[in-house]
Amino acid sequence: MGERISRKVGGDAVNEYMLIFSLGPVQPFIEQARKTRDLWLGSYLFSLLMEAVMEEVKSANIGANFVFPSVWENKGPISNLPSKYIAIFDDLDEAKQATELSQRGLKKLWGAREAADQERPIEGHTICEDVWNTIVKDFAAPETRSIWDKQVDPDKVFESFWVIVERRPGEPYFDWLQRSETVLNARKRLNTFQRQDEYGEKSTISGERQALYGTLERSDKSLRQQAREFWIKLATRTETKESSLSPKDLSHDGSERLDAVETVKRFAIVSEPFKERLQNVGFPSTSTIATASFVERLLTTSVPQELYAEWNRTVKAWRNATTNQLARMSPNTIPYLKARAEGREWLLRRDGDCFFQETFRSRYLEKEYGISNIKREGERESQAEQLARSGRNALHDLITLITDPAINIRHPTPYYATLKMDGDQMGSLFRAIDDQKKHTNLSQALSDFASKARTIIEDSYPGRLVYAGGDDVLALAPLARDIPEAARQQAGPLHTVLNLVGLLQQQYRIQIQNNLRPDQSEATARIGIVIAHHYTPLSTVLRATREAEKLAKDRYNRNALV
Repeated sequence: MGERISRKVGGDAVNEYMLIFSLGPVQPFIEQARKTRDLWLGSYLFSLLMEAVMEEVKSANIGANFVFPSVWENKGPISNLPSKYIAIFDDLDEAKQATELSQRGLKKLWGAREAADQERPIEGHTICEDVWNTIVKDFAAPETRSIWDKQVDPDKVFESFWVIVERRPGEPYFDWLQRSETVLNARKRLNTFQRQDEYGEKSTISGERQALYGTLERSDKSLRQQAREFWIKLATRTETKESSLSPKDLSHDGSERLDAVETVKRFAIVSEPFKERLQNVGFPSTSTIATASFVERLLTTSVPQELYAEWNRTVKAWRNATTNQLARMSPNTIPYLKARAEGREWLLRRDGDCFFQETFRSRYLEKEYGISNIKREGERESQAEQLARSGRNALHDLITLITDPAINIRHPTPYYATLKMDGDQMGSLFRAIDDQKKHTNLSQALSDFASKARTIIEDSYPGRLVYAGGDDVLALAPLARDIPEAARQQAGPLHTVLNLVGLLQQQYRIQIQNNLRPDQSEATARIGIVIAHHYTPLSTVLRATREAEKLAKDRYNRNALV
């Protein structure tokens, strides 16, 4: 610690202490995902936890002056909070108290019980307990609860680091900030390794932790077979009066065997903290993202009078062939399309899968949508076989009709794009900060850009934002909009995903540049894009996206697109 003097209030010397609190690991927690739903909910959950951490400090009214983020509002369906906060205190004891409050805020919302204290009551609604009670409890054995408590222990799931650094006499604000960041990085390198034994069958997503299972009674069956049986029962709810979970939520054949943390991420939407904020909100599949431009044309195309009757008949046949289990997606998954639906939300309830012939196979419909593929007595076809046949025929007629020159809609593409953006040389940006007010202003500019990113990606283009935390953005988007040639000049600049990222970079510069000194270089950002088939494993796509963004930084010296 330096000498205890930094500024004066009313003639008295006042000490200043900078607290940096960091929560991790961000990347593994968010991007260990099999479905886009896992990716979105994991990201939102992390943001919600950071909000709980800061709100616990703020509500204690202990004199915390938050400078990063300076304000936060996490009410919508997009995670927009960074994984750390910076606050300044005039009292060392209050700064120390803030670290305890931060940990308490995390644990109150996450809600894991102490493994050694199974009967400890849980305060209010907590995410872990809500998921346990709603999804797992009715199928659990004592072994299940034991695995659950061990895996959701917040001290093992999360890595929280904090440092408190006192300002030296006359020390420039930036030097103080940089010194604090250096101390935090040093603290992270001293991370304590926690041994965690994970026996038996591992999860099918991360492969790191043990998959949940029930009582092991059948010695003639392997651990994998018994774990599979547990997850089949949990998904189909065969031992309760509840209806089955949708195969879109959890596979019915036991091919998805999750650990406790993955279960919390997959089903966090059932917890009260999520219900309060995410009413009727869903996240689109990769198929839905890939076909978003095709759906836009279906919603906006003006059909010639001479084809109107045939158009209505063909669309109605396709609609009838994609009802029930195929029409359960929230119409709010892509806001850009919802704004253009004008009473045709029924179209937005169909997953993008419904625009591809390979979907209409009886085994696929059974696995992915839970449609019965068992022939009843006296029937020639199962329900899945009937739907596969009618769906193929209806889709064939629809695709044939749209190729008519008078309509001219491009075929749906099975490819989509992921994009990851990161601000360049953030350290040099912060060198413009020579007082607390400028730090707060830069924090506000980053928050404003996060809001702008959501508007660009979701209101001006049929994409979907996963998170926007300051200078860091992750989104999914169709490759290009199918804009008729006659309307192309009037349709605005966002024709393709390249136009989209160009506008993101432009808005980033606009928001940040005003906070830089004239002698500083221009604010820039790097972006990695991956174009992927909608059946490609999401984990593979996300890994490639990170690599593309890293290449933009390391090989092309930032301010680049890979």
